[in-house]
Amino acid sequence: MTSASIDSAFDSRLVAQIAAGDAKAVGKLFDRYAGLAYNLALQMLNDGAKAEQVTFELFLRIWHEADQFDPSRQEIKTGLLQKAYVIAKAGLPPSAAVAEHWENLTDIELDEILLSQPAPAELLEGLKAKVMATIEPAGGGSAPAGTAQSKAPKSDYLSNERQAAKKPERGRSLWPILAFGFGIAASVLAVYSSFIARKLSGQLQESTIEFVALRQELKITQAKLGFALSPQTEVLTLTGQSSAPEARAKLVWDPADGQGILIASGLAPAPADKSYQLWVIAGGKPVAVKVFEVDSSGTAEVRIAHLPPSEHIFAFNVTLEPAGGVAEPTGEKLLSGSRQ
Repeated sequence: MTSASIDSAFDSRLVAQIAAGDAKAVGKLFDRYAGLAYNLALQMLNDGAKAEQVTFELFLRIWHEADQFDPSRQEIKTGLLQKAYVIAKAGLPPSAAVAEHWENLTDIELDEILLSQPAPAELLEGLKAKVMATIEPAGGGSAPAGTAQSKAPKSDYLSNERQAAKKPERGRSLWPILAFGFGIAASVLAVYSSFIARKLSGQLQESTIEFVALRQELKITQAKLGFALSPQTEVLTLTGQSSAPEARAKLVWDPADGQGILIASGLAPAPADKSYQLWVIAGGKPVAVKVFEVDSSGTAEVRIAHLPPSEHIFAFNVTLEPAGGVAEPTGEKLLSGSRQ
């Protein structure tokens, strides 16, 4: 599966690691989306302290409920912000106007609002430390109890040997010597067993993470297959224009619910200050759909959460725009396709 912008497989991988018990993955997900969640709560509640509490509770829920995320149904970022929205809304008096305002924003409009004023870095660092201190077990990584204490001191061993050399006794029992030897062997075996146990535990955790990630990818593949086989699904071919003659793309979407997938190839990786942007021509006007990136091979798989009603859709275009996308297309068309 190829990655596409921030809703890439990296987010699914982090969630799989969290579901497998990796606390550090919570910190990585926090770095990616805590600022957006905080700004969403701040603009809804207009209270910095409450916005911090919403963000804190959000990432505690992610720690405990990571296995409930299903990337085949929605992007990790979308699901995370929806949880933040629900937590923040619980702190408001009932207001249909507020709910409708936030629930009807497009992805680009939401990003423009949440990124317009970055959350204070110092505030986020303190909040992250609080989250990590809450979820990380105390004293993690310490050596198993009793390992060091179970070793017999070297001085005792030498003392015993000197005594045996100085005081040979006829008919002396060998059991104390054998018992001491067995004790040394047991201590060595305990240390070795502890080492093997830690090694196997690490391998088991890695295998669990791989399994969860593969299970999520299987869900995505099954969802795509069912989507592609739906009798309502439409398939549109986008061909490369003069600026990108090698580019090709297929757009598969369900006009009933407006969801779709764009699979593109032959596009050059965008410069650091540029992003590819998908547009739909609806009602004679271009409407921004999605900002995306391509991988090093020039391919991308872009999941589309919502399109305008199908009766208004005439065509789809892909352009190269300033990083983060724009409200109106400014770059020339690289890919284009019209409905028959």
